[in-house]
Amino acid sequence: MKNMIRVLLILFALLLLSSPSMAADNSITTNPLSLIFGVINLDYERSLNENFSINIAGSNFSVDDSNFELSGSTVSLSGKYYFSQAQYGSYAGLGYTKIKISSKGSGDNFIADLFEKILDKGNADGFSLSLGHRKVFDSGFTFDTGISWNALTLKDGDNITLPMYWFTIGYGWGKSFTTDLQ
Repeated sequence: MKNMIRVLLILFALLLLSSPSMAADNSITTNPLSLIFGVINLDYERSLNENFSINIAGSNFSVDDSNFELSGSTVSLSGKYYFSQAQYGSYAGLGYTKIKISSKGSGDNFIADLFEKILDKGNADGFSLSLGHRKVFDSGFTFDTGISWNALTLKDGDNITLPMYWFTIGYGWGKSFTTDLQ
């Protein structure tokens, strides 16, 4: 599995370096690797002007086996500042995130480990600071990767920090403010 992920990352890096690209007005992306863990997510981004965009994302997850059930959702709203042009290149973002999670039984899996601190409380919300890189190719294929630091408040008032990483692919459309970004 690790070798397969390495090969995929190398292929995407080559694709990023060799393909012509553009900026987009709109894009929809998802994380294909998260489907392996039972997470369905969707991310919509809309360019507001040359350097700013707004992003709405949500995910829903459910893991069920013979003696363990875990389910939950996340919703986030963020603004992104692109250093070159909206939906093209590196960006920094600030956003609001809400997480709702519940479990029954006992078990151990990737999602339960990720949300271990929230699991006992059920809900958390707070702010996130993100850094990432997005590229939209002439074909509309969209690639985005990044990391965020999330400062969350649990239902009982405790505070935690939670890092999140992402790798998403999708489709972007609508030529943005300039088209000669090659």
